[in-house]
Amino acid sequence: MSVEKAKEFLAAVKEKIPDEGLCEKAAATKTGEEKIALVVDMAHEMGYDVTEADIREAITQVQQKDFVVMDDDMLEGVSGGTTRGAVDFAECPKRKKGLGHIWDETGNTRPGSIMGWIDDVEYKCKFCGITKWGMF
Repeated sequence: MSVEKAKEFLAAVKEKIPDEGLCEKAAATKTGEEKIALVVDMAHEMGYDVTEADIREAITQVQQKDFVVMDDDMLEGVSGGTTRGAVDFAECPKRKKGLGHIWDETGNTRPGSIMGWIDDVEYKCKFCGITKWGMF
């Protein structure tokens, strides 16, 4: 049970084109829980000993590679905060020099970058309005 093994699996599968049977199974899933379970089953079939928790943590780590947790200095000057509590490393043109974007979910989703099964979520900077996509 390893998050590192789960990340290896996700990297290996990212370029893989799923077969028709797998696509049908994925299309039949209705919830995020069912999609995660399908991903875990596929990982097991490919020889990766991972759990649902490993897959979830690996996805979170991959998703958050562009984010950094805000410290007290970064929080200073933030009006209202954010439910995500994360900022982008890139400087936001609408904030004080050196401060990054603060992202909120827009509610939009699309088939995800990991096999298209786990949806990407659209985020919008609450200050400058640019958008970007991430997992979950």
